Amino acid sequence: MQDPLTDLPPPSRFHLDDLNNFASPDDSVRLPHPFIAWNRTLDLHPKLLLVALSKSACHLIHYLPTKKIIGTFVLPEVSMVGNSLQPSLQDKSCCLLYALEETENPTVILASVQYSVSEERSSTWAKTLLREVRPQKVVVVGSISSQHFRGKLSSDETLIFKLETLVQRLDEKDGALKGVPYFPSGSMVDGLAAALLTQCQVMKLKGRLLVSWPDYDSSVVKLLTSVLKKVCPTVDFSASAKTPLFKALRVDSDLYT
Repeated sequence: MQDPLTDLPPPSRFHLDDLNNFASPDDSVRLPHPFIAWNRTLDLHPKLLLVALSKSACHLIHYLPTKKIIGTFVLPEVSMVGNSLQPSLQDKSCCLLYALEETENPTVILASVQYSVSEERSSTWAKTLLREVRPQKVVVVGSISSQHFRGKLSSDETLIFKLETLVQRLDEKDGALKGVPYFPSGSMVDGLAAALLTQCQVMKLKGRLLVSWPDYDSSVVKLLTSVLKKVCPTVDFSASAKTPLFKALRVDSDLYT
């Protein structure tokens, strides 16, 4: 009679390469930590950090005439080969940080996120940004995913909703966005937008997430202009709102409506 404790096990039905798929990744192949390359020495603790994730929000920041580049958020897995020296809305491999003043401690920081960040890297990315910038208040502007929205979305309608951290919601003095409805129950936000709001909650920051539909449209740009004027009145987006939409991005956005 065979002894199952001492006899040699039967050959595995898995190929050796298949077995390696179940092993934890080696430390040597882990991706480097994302970082911000600052253009100059800054003493940051701004009153507001505005993070643009949607194409409409990036449009508003890109055409803002008074902005100054102060840094680049480098995500090592995103190749920057072939990038233009000048900022471009077509560039899908960059994230630039801007200030409105030339001082060492600007009151408003703007981040235009034009590359995509994976789910696995979103939390690390959000922590890095908030720890480096150290803002008093955060406003994130993203877009609504039709796959995660409970209800029907039409390309002919313009929508905007908000989500807030507990600290922000308890601030009775700040009623700037009372007219903007909360994101419907049963709908979901994921990715970088969710990671940023979650990290704001963990750090007990005043944080707001604005999500709009569709992602890139003249009506959304105008709506965001009026809404953002209430939460960051020192930033004048009127010139950006009047700038025609970039046609190539508009076509790319229409594929998802």
